Amino acid sequence: MNFGRQLNTNFSHSVGIGISIPVFNGFVARDAINSAKINLEKAILSTEQEKQQLKQEIYKACLDYEITLQKYASLLSARQHSETSFYAAQTRQEAGLITYFEYLTEK
Repeated sequence: MNFGRQLNTNFSHSVGIGISIPVFNGFVARDAINSAKINLEKAILSTEQEKQQLKQEIYKACLDYEITLQKYASLLSARQHSETSFYAAQTRQEAGLITYFEYLTEK
């Protein structure tokens, strides 16, 4: 028997159906979904924390500004009083009411 006839005689046809049921894959998908939910909650909490920190920094900057403004006003007032005191000492020194050393102290 030649090869072609042998092949034709022993050649058979078959049909098959295969089903793949991923038994353990469902747990991986469920865990991935839960992990994604947890990561989303972490991101939301992180954003809220950053907002709170930014708000605190803004309040601190405003408070520092107010304190600095009050210090500046106080220093301006002190300067004005010092100038007035010096002018009075200069007038008294010119009138001869205080000594030159007292005038230097005021200066």
